[in-house]
Amino acid sequence: MARAVLALFLAFAGLSNAADPKSCAAPPNAPVIVQSEFEQLHKSLVSSPFYRELTRRFGKPLSCRVEANDGNISVTFEFRDHAKLFGEANQKLETSQQRMEVRGVAEKTALALLKTAEKRAYRAAGCGIDWKKSETEKADSGAHEVIFRGAACNCQGRIVYQEKAVVALVLKSAC
Repeated sequence: MARAVLALFLAFAGLSNAADPKSCAAPPNAPVIVQSEFEQLHKSLVSSPFYRELTRRFGKPLSCRVEANDGNISVTFEFRDHAKLFGEANQKLETSQQRMEVRGVAEKTALALLKTAEKRAYRAAGCGIDWKKSETEKADSGAHEVIFRGAACNCQGRIVYQEKAVVALVLKSAC
């Protein structure tokens, strides 16, 4: 049943050029369960500190893309200067992720945005991320990630660097 619902959603979903985030919506003829999941994800993204920061810096999004596959529903907002906000959720697997891609964010600001996003996404108590303890993962491309882990639902906050510059912030969990 869930596979059939997602197949129907895939047939309807696509790219929507949307200066206004309200025009980025699941098609009205998509199954009710898909519309509900999409609306929850969309609402959490538009009310997130990441979205507020991107609209403060770059104005309204230039486009919005909605996708669904293998139980994942995703929304991607694209802004000027290649900035993006990506959100993905899979209610069946209880996973979620928000990723803000932007250049020119100071480390202190990046950490503050992640902390605020954690509290916004997981209520005032957050999901138990220990912001004083981190680990680093390196990639072959000169990139590396500083990872902060939480006690609940494998909750993580990540700051992604290319060389010494912050290029992305990620908040994700898997219960």
